[in-house]
Amino acid sequence: MGEKEQMMFYKYWKVFLLALTSFFWAGCDDSSSEAECLYGPPPEYQSSNSDKVESSATVGDDEISSGSNETVSSNSVEPFSTSSNGRAPVNCYTTSVKDTAGSSYSIFECDNGKKYLKDFVVYSEGLKDRLPKDILWSEPREGIEGDNCNFNAAPLCVDKIDSQGRQYGGCHPTIDCPYKPDTTTTNCYATSIKNKDDVEIDIVECDDGHKWTREQAPFSICATNPISIPEDVTVGFPEPGGKNAKNCKLGPDTCAKTDCGSKKEYCAPTIDCPHK
Repeated sequence: MGEKEQMMFYKYWKVFLLALTSFFWAGCDDSSSEAECLYGPPPEYQSSNSDKVESSATVGDDEISSGSNETVSSNSVEPFSTSSNGRAPVNCYTTSVKDTAGSSYSIFECDNGKKYLKDFVVYSEGLKDRLPKDILWSEPREGIEGDNCNFNAAPLCVDKIDSQGRQYGGCHPTIDCPYKPDTTTTNCYATSIKNKDDVEIDIVECDDGHKWTREQAPFSICATNPISIPEDVTVGFPEPGGKNAKNCKLGPDTCAKTDCGSKKEYCAPTIDCPHK
């Protein structure tokens, strides 16, 4: 083989070896391959032992440390409020509910949406049909509900007589829960009503069904001509602009002649509410 042929042969083998090297290098994965590349990574990807990142986690009472020299405090996360047994607290509150006849009964209403008839042992089973269907004929379970309640309240002692005239009953433990915070506001409206003497008097009637007198002085027992007040009307009125008369304001004083004491006239404020 001449010198020219040797140079060409060497040149072809050089190209072949270069292509073969490129083929193996393309098959390497810089980040996830477990096998080392045939010729190793390029110098820019090489690192000495001192530059390797050591990852170690040490769990202590207050912190977690890693090889990156970063410290993560376990106190950086606000702990979730729990009760003494490690669960989220469920509070219950005393409130009331009306039956189909309009009578009110005390109940416990809990944060989990359950409602229990308070002191259900004193009521007949017939009440179930008159109460809303979501009222439970039982009581909150200690350790599960009523974290804000007293499960050792004074016992309730009752005597019952069954349909055959036999007496039964006894003392039962009771639960005492705080009253449910009332955040509602009530509006009142000016209207009128007739008393037993067929005299029409001005009153205010509120959204909660409460009726109040609009004026105080004419209804005074010292008035020369006192006016009888219907039994379902309360003498006086709620605080104007307050929680129970949010849409009302204080009106002008009204005066009435009196027969009491040395005063010939008695004056008192009024409440001014919009008409219903």
